[in-house]
Amino acid sequence: MKNKKYYILAFIIPVLVMFMIFMCHNMVFKETIFMSDMQGQYISLFNYYHDSFPLPLYSFSKGIGGSMIGAFAYYLASPLNLIVLLFSKANLNIALIIILLIKLGLASLFMYIFLKYSFKKQNNIYLLIFSICYGLMGYNMAYYIHFMWQDCIYLTPLIMLGIKKLVNKESGLLYGITFFMALFTNYYIAFMIAIFTFIFLIYNILLKYTFKENRKEIFKIIFKYIFISILSGLMGFFLLLPTVIELTNSIKTAGESIISTITIDFDIIKIFKDMFFIDYGWTNVLNEANTIMIYSGVLILILNFFYFFSKKITKKEKMLSFMVLIIFILSFSVTTLNYIWHGFNKPICFNFRYSFLFVFFTIYLACSTIDKLKGIKKDKYLIVFIILQALTMYSILFDKNYFVYINLGISILYLIILYLINNYKDQNQVSKFKPILVLLIITELLTNGYLITNGFGMYSKEEYQDNVYKVGKKINKLNKKNNFYRIEKKKEYTYLDSFFFDYKGASTFISTMEQSSYNFMNNVGANANTNVYNYLENTEFLDSILGIKYIISTKEKYNDYFKIDSYKHSSNIGIVYGINYSIYNIYRNNHSLNLGYMISPKSLEFVKKLKHDKVIDYLGFQNTIYKTMISTDKDLFIKVPYKKINSNEYEIEIVNDKDIYIPFYSEFEGKHQKLELYVNNNLVNTLDYRTNSIQKIENKYEIGDKIRVKLIQYGYFKLEKSIHPYYLNSKRFIEFYNEISKNQLKITKFSDTNIKGNIVSTKNKNILFTTIPYDAGWEVKVDGKVVKKYKVYDNFIGIKLNKGKHKIEFNYTPVGLKEGIIISIISLIIFIVYFKFEKID
Repeated sequence: MKNKKYYILAFIIPVLVMFMIFMCHNMVFKETIFMSDMQGQYISLFNYYHDSFPLPLYSFSKGIGGSMIGAFAYYLASPLNLIVLLFSKANLNIALIIILLIKLGLASLFMYIFLKYSFKKQNNIYLLIFSICYGLMGYNMAYYIHFMWQDCIYLTPLIMLGIKKLVNKESGLLYGITFFMALFTNYYIAFMIAIFTFIFLIYNILLKYTFKENRKEIFKIIFKYIFISILSGLMGFFLLLPTVIELTNSIKTAGESIISTITIDFDIIKIFKDMFFIDYGWTNVLNEANTIMIYSGVLILILNFFYFFSKKITKKEKMLSFMVLIIFILSFSVTTLNYIWHGFNKPICFNFRYSFLFVFFTIYLACSTIDKLKGIKKDKYLIVFIILQALTMYSILFDKNYFVYINLGISILYLIILYLINNYKDQNQVSKFKPILVLLIITELLTNGYLITNGFGMYSKEEYQDNVYKVGKKINKLNKKNNFYRIEKKKEYTYLDSFFFDYKGASTFISTMEQSSYNFMNNVGANANTNVYNYLENTEFLDSILGIKYIISTKEKYNDYFKIDSYKHSSNIGIVYGINYSIYNIYRNNHSLNLGYMISPKSLEFVKKLKHDKVIDYLGFQNTIYKTMISTDKDLFIKVPYKKINSNEYEIEIVNDKDIYIPFYSEFEGKHQKLELYVNNNLVNTLDYRTNSIQKIENKYEIGDKIRVKLIQYGYFKLEKSIHPYYLNSKRFIEFYNEISKNQLKITKFSDTNIKGNIVSTKNKNILFTTIPYDAGWEVKVDGKVVKKYKVYDNFIGIKLNKGKHKIEFNYTPVGLKEGIIISIISLIIFIVYFKFEKID
């Protein structure tokens, strides 16, 4: 490492710039860096990682239960996450800031190393500038919340360096190791990198060789690339194989066909505009049809124009570079190509997640251009300025974004400095302009980074620490680790509070969610939306069969459950604008059942495959479960007479003193829509885009009264089906509980992957029903012998038992884990042997 200072600067400058941005937003002392999915998902997963390291292979904190292999591989596999273990949970924000700063520093440092190899004669200051542009690109500023993507971003330059070494007939060891690391830290982004490695390989081969003269060398390089790529992938099979198997049963693989709706949105002005500046504001960042995160500084755009103007760059190189750019532009424009990059899936918000690869390539072109500007005439500088001026006016007229003037002013300075550097006769004076260029790029990226993050709306540090100390202490008193029952929190801090506080729950928001659990929760009326199901408020019956024993709610009364505690705490609307406090009450449900209990064999007759059906009768489905569990033809939920007044208003007749359940499904077009539920012109509830499918109306009326239920929309929404009012027959429910609770599983040992217990089976109830979601990884033993397990209600594990007492044991091992470990070990041995004897031309 000669000239070590440039390596150090390449790492430290992005770290200092990002730290200054955090300090400007007060994210270090008063606010957190938590927002969007980081607030909704990642901080809970990091808390769980902190509390449960090493992570279990299965967790009942993942919704109603699920494998953790996929969650680990997608969210938590980065070795840098170990830093979290050095901090207390209360200071998790600081730990994540440190991890993020290290990742941004590594991105810049590794880019410098890549450029240093690719352009050996290039000036070190130029290399430093371009490496900083990569570390602080708009993608990293806007998407820094996606911690798990960042590892692949800093590994990308080393992976591409490995590709160039292959093309140059050097060792493929660097490529093999770094590609394996990318697959291990985040297979999702690594898939996108894999596509680009092939594009970059062919690009470099065609630049260096001709097919007629170097056919053997070309085939040899391609074969070596394929061999090492496969070997690197196989080395990661200990994680990848069980993850892939898990994902085949996840909600992600059940989406629409990527060919079913092909759309084309070709807008070259938008491409240039997004390279020139970023549409500031979180709405634009989040909107899947808006900004493409390809901004990395105005200098990069300017030099990409000059790349095609320069006469010192061959036509062949320009043509090949143009083809690579066209591949990206078409991918940004054609939905099918875009979905292919995303693993053959439609991205949910945060579109064009591979755009950092486009940035990487444009920086590569910029670096190859900056010392080839001599000979470019003044009119070309004028053309570039006119284009940038046009982009500025376009933004002001159509986007009303006046911040673009900052970039226009900076671009003028860049053009002047570039012209002077390449046309000034006194080279000693020219060298003085280069440090100015560094300061200018740092100023630009710092300013734009601040503006990008300015409107994000961070959660306060005080609120986070209150959840760690106050709420955590309350939940720890409820949470018996060696027993089984579920807890539900009706006012969540995150969408994964069960992970945050490490309790067994019935809600989740995670990309590796199991499809069958999602379908079941949707069909019983829990709010299921894309990759989330949120239990919210459902029925006493569902609370009972799922074993939900404790409810934390802001309601003064919750069903007939017993209030056992309360506390005052900040609510989760305390984002930047202040903290609101509410009283939280803890209720105990005395009718919650255990993890397993005996039910009627009629339950096995239910073989319908559940689907995400928007028009299902949720309480009718709960009736089916009730009737097949105890083998009865009577309903638990009874329909209430009603009359439809118009499309959004209903009249319901009061027939008894029972509360009324109204199940319905409404679909919203966007995040900022809402739907208000009125009863007799009194507002009862406001529903946002995460809509509860079952609304409960407290019965404060006289028998014979008729009440009017009205739905008022704000923005666009679509009501999929008319409402169906029901009431719960309390007498039948109590009889059901008393009957079922007699034969419950008495748990003698409980962990997430090993459960033991005793149970008594009867003649009429010989099916042990468990609320463990069906997973082929579960092995069930009855009296020491492995038995067949059944899928009950298309989601849960059921076991046939003979009459009498039985010892039950459940053991979990992810499907494919053992095979994956064997394949990885064999592949690692081959990898070591291959590179020990690797022949280099």
